[in-house]
Amino acid sequence: MKEELLAFLDDAGYPTTIVTDEFVDPTDWQGQGMAAGTPFALSHTFLQTGPFRPPNVERRRPGVFFAGSGTVPGVGVPMVLVSGKLAAARVADYLRRSVMKSVAHRTAAGLGDRG
Repeated sequence: MKEELLAFLDDAGYPTTIVTDEFVDPTDWQGQGMAAGTPFALSHTFLQTGPFRPPNVERRRPGVFFAGSGTVPGVGVPMVLVSGKLAAARVADYLRRSVMKSVAHRTAAGLGDRG
């Protein structure tokens, strides 16, 4: 496999000089404590699916939202797309609320539309 990859890269005009060569497989990931030997997201066990996945809102850091297979609603292209829509809606809501707070603060301070 390695030779085929190097030949492909060479044919495409890319350098094939290898500086570091390390092979990593699922047993390495499992040894690092990654659930079910996966580096990409949670395992597909029942308690790590859908509503049991981490939320896409970081409550400790206002304004930080997540999208992807490692957060709700779960894995697979359709769910990742839903995850992106959820995160986008949360960002829009966060920005809307931030603007409303700013306007309310400026009004209370008597600044109105002035800078």
